[in-house]
Amino acid sequence: MNVLAIGVPWHLLDTTVVAAFFIGMVVVVLWSMVKKKESSTDYFLAGKNASWVEIGSSIFASNIGSMIIISMMSKAPTEQQMRYSYRASTAAEKAATRASWNGWDILHTPIILGIIAAFYMYFW
Repeated sequence: MNVLAIGVPWHLLDTTVVAAFFIGMVVVVLWSMVKKKESSTDYFLAGKNASWVEIGSSIFASNIGSMIIISMMSKAPTEQQMRYSYRASTAAEKAATRASWNGWDILHTPIILGIIAAFYMYFW
């Protein structure tokens, strides 16, 4: 039995289940590509026929699923780690955070976001 870095025991059964999952996923992908005789673009992009609701739901489910898996395998935060959240900060720490932002930060943030948005709009 090995122990992961976070202190969770890892057994041979765990390795077997993860390996079986990945092998199963490869088999399903290959089977679906051979059956329909379509390209990987059709498989991964649903033939470009997916609506924004389907795509958004898929992204949301993927993000929530990964967060749940990671949080289930993590230890509870210590009191010191809880201080890193904004809500748990003292009034003096919040004031120092607000004071650290200056005009350049406020000016650069929308510029950087605009560059990123322009990049995605151009290459989309």
